[in-house]
This record gives sequence, C-alpha cells and structure tokens, in this order.
Amino acid sequence: MDNKSRLVSSRAVDDPASVKPLSRRPIVGKLFAVAAYPAKLAVLIVLFTSLLFAYHWYRLGSRSLVLPYLKGSRFFVYPTEASFGSGTIASNLEVPVTVANFGSRPVQLLGVRTDCSCVTTETFPISIGPGQTRRVPLSIHLADKPGPFEQNVVYYSDSSDNPRAKVRVSGVITQ
Repeated sequence: MDNKSRLVSSRAVDDPASVKPLSRRPIVGKLFAVAAYPAKLAVLIVLFTSLLFAYHWYRLGSRSLVLPYLKGSRFFVYPTEASFGSGTIASNLEVPVTVANFGSRPVQLLGVRTDCSCVTTETFPISIGPGQTRRVPLSIHLADKPGPFEQNVVYYSDSSDNPRAKVRVSGVITQ
C-alpha cells in the first residue's frame, strides 16, 4: 500500500476519490435501537407479569387470590364478599365459603367472630392440610324485618402469614 491509501470502513482503498463518506444512518439507526430498548423491556416485563398472573390464577382458581399469594400468603378464605341475593323474612340460608391452605404445613382454623348471632358456622377447630381446600359454609338466619342485610365474619387461624381473614356477607331481606 502506498501513501495515497486510506483506511475507510476497516478496509484499505487505493483511490481516495472513489471513497464515499460514511453514512450517518447506521448511527441514527443504532440510536433508535438503543432508545427502543426501554420500550422492549417494558413489553417483556408486562408479558412476563401477565403470564405469571395467569398461571397463578389458573393454579389458585380465583383472580382475587393471586396478589396475596404473590405477596406470600398461603392461607385463604374466599370469596371475601359473598352475596346470598335475596331471602324472605325469618328464613335460613347457607352461604358457601371455601378455606384453602396453599402452604407447606397444616393450618388450624380456630374459630370465627361475627357481627351478630344470626351468622353461624361449623364447630372448630378444623384442620386443613397442605394443598387442601375445604368448604366451611355460613348458616344465616335472616331477621324479622325487610331491608338490606350485611354482616362481617372474621375467620381466625394459626397461620403465621394470614391469621385473620374477613368475609362480608350481604343480601336483601324481602317479605
């Protein structure tokens, strides 16, 4: 190579007049590609989170249990809001409630506290093994006057991550 040769784009060129200056497009394209990384990363994070949420929703069987599960809770009482719809004065109804233990050790359901004696349930304690669910229905005796009905029930357990779980029971008493 002689003195007239120059290095352009990592290759030697004999005729400097035939050399075109390097285009800036690859650099601009690279800048846009780098600027697109946060957007691509955000899409990947949203996709991964959605898949994680969908998997746990499928595994747990309820969308409302996914967030507490991901936060570490393994003992659940659901639904957290149960409605019996409507019932007649002085009638007895049953509201289904499920207790689930997704932990690795057995949990004892110790008892419940209700707002009034019109809501009762099974006798306690109830043992729930790891990975098991159990129905613990609430029995409700409706009042003697029509109108809205709303009571809170708190379940107590020996679970270290969620010792109390609240269920709100509602409905309408008709004549």
